[in-house]
Amino acid sequence: MVKGDLRSRIEQATVARLQDQAGDSLKVAAYPAQPKKFLLLGNKSGALVVYQGSEPTNERNGLDVRHQRWLITLLARGLHDHTGAYPLIDLIQQALTGWVPQPGLRGFWPGRDEFIDENDGIWRYDLAFLLESPLSCGACEECQ
Repeated sequence: MVKGDLRSRIEQATVARLQDQAGDSLKVAAYPAQPKKFLLLGNKSGALVVYQGSEPTNERNGLDVRHQRWLITLLARGLHDHTGAYPLIDLIQQALTGWVPQPGLRGFWPGRDEFIDENDGIWRYDLAFLLESPLSCGACEECQ
């Protein structure tokens, strides 16, 4: 099991899942302290994972739950080839939809995906995913 708080464990597990599913076609990492300095090496595309926030939802089975929002920022050198944005969007959605990153959670489901910009041949898309989690109590092992 990955060590750290719940959000860190989800982030680390998501990075590992995407890297495993994408193989050499994608460099996957958690958002760095200075995202603008994230470098794409060679012709490889990249994906950055970050926790974006959460909202409380209705009580389920006597437990308070939250919908966490996770953002995957895709940086691709093209659109159509095997390392381009379009096939990588599909790969990311297939890799995460329904996947459960930690015991006790429900699987990810896709939210919005959108084109953000293009700069010097690097196409940037944001893919949002939602994850239902128990409201952190801070006392149990699952919340720590």
